[in-house]
Amino acid sequence: MDDAFLMEKYEVLRLLGRGSEGETYLVRHKTLDIKRALKKIAKDCVAAIPVEASALRALHHPGIPIIYDLFSDSKYYYIILEYVKGITMAQFVENQKKKANIPTNTYEMLCYGKQLCDILEYLHTRRPEPILHLDLQPRNILICNGQIKLIDFGNAFGLSPACETTPSPSRLQAYRGTRGFAAPEMYAHATPEVATDLFSLGKLLYYMLTGEVLYDISGNLTAICFERLSRLISPSTLGEQLGEIVCKCLYPTPALRYRDARSLRVQIEILLHQMEQSSFGQPKAPTAIQTKQGCRIAICGATPGIGATHLGIAMTAMLNQKKRRAIYVEAHDSPMLYRLKETDQSIRESNGVYSHGTTVPMTFLSSGICEQTYPQDQIQIMDYGVCNRNVARQIRENADVCILLSGMMYWQTMIFREALSMLPAKTLLLLNHGDQKQFLSIKGELGHSDQKRILRLPTIPNPFYPDHTSFSFFDQLFSFLELTF
Repeated sequence: MDDAFLMEKYEVLRLLGRGSEGETYLVRHKTLDIKRALKKIAKDCVAAIPVEASALRALHHPGIPIIYDLFSDSKYYYIILEYVKGITMAQFVENQKKKANIPTNTYEMLCYGKQLCDILEYLHTRRPEPILHLDLQPRNILICNGQIKLIDFGNAFGLSPACETTPSPSRLQAYRGTRGFAAPEMYAHATPEVATDLFSLGKLLYYMLTGEVLYDISGNLTAICFERLSRLISPSTLGEQLGEIVCKCLYPTPALRYRDARSLRVQIEILLHQMEQSSFGQPKAPTAIQTKQGCRIAICGATPGIGATHLGIAMTAMLNQKKRRAIYVEAHDSPMLYRLKETDQSIRESNGVYSHGTTVPMTFLSSGICEQTYPQDQIQIMDYGVCNRNVARQIRENADVCILLSGMMYWQTMIFREALSMLPAKTLLLLNHGDQKQFLSIKGELGHSDQKRILRLPTIPNPFYPDHTSFSFFDQLFSFLELTF
């Protein structure tokens, strides 16, 4: 196929970047009106179908961009990828330098490091063919609303049992890392292994924490790393612990490094837990809703499809991000969790208990779980579906506070007024699917007491990863809920 045929489907919006093998563009699918990334790779730069396309086609992980299609003509390969809007780790660290925020926020960087371990564990344990990335460096890490995305699989290497045990010298020489981040065996053209990626991850962790690229000038890399982290990271005990973790990644001999990404992730999780339990790295003082153990927050919609489940998941994610243990409870007969599992590979299910492997893991309980098994020490976000008299009665009997969602059309305002009359006094009204003018008009029509209990729900594209634009809304929502206790 030719370039013209491709452009029949996609509109080129702008150039995103240019590399040694080709260019990347932001494009719009004309029929679906969806933005995607288009990589254009010259055929004379690669021997066959680009490694990146081969590697990504079978991968399904929230930290890895999706590949949608692969085209070619006489001169180029075209890879259609998920468009990931964010900034690279290199850009993030440079911004921190300009603000004099070096060393960076240790807790935040370790959370990013944990996500990278999750991605590598997924790649390294794939069956039948594990995959090595072999180019972990700041420009290949995207930060998107707190979620890490690993990009550029052009250097990826499959550890297929069916392949030769030792690749040919010419094939090994084709694998090139990035100076300052590549493991020493890459330069020696030795066979790469899991430890090769872990070395690069150690270099990345050092860079993320200090803003410096660690070069091995004196031949004593681990000593330099330990000394600088111990000196830069406060308190010194934390710096020393970080130094030990990063140094274990950087041993010249691969066998001395961490056995796998999971082992490294466990050490990072231990350190994160210690930080959460101590004064340093502790989040801001929690609000009343976050400190009340076992608090039950009911959510219901005035009409079907208004977004109660979406909000419930987003609230659960946000509370867990704020280091308060919260679970989502499907308090009505609905197949929604099952449907989510079918569409999201990162959701796992066991006997009606669902879990989502985000930066902060979350738990969801389906309607079939006995109430006595609910964790009583956690905040429970209880999704009751559509409000009716029976639902209102259950909420009055079981919930500490209630949130009612409604649209802003005239006929919807009539329905939510009736629902408010059935629900307890501790009910907040959230208005969805309307503009600011509609919101202010409805707010003005309510009585003075009701005006204090109404908010407009912003757009939350991904409830599992609430973005920065929704942070102020949730702070305001939690403040409102605090007033009702």
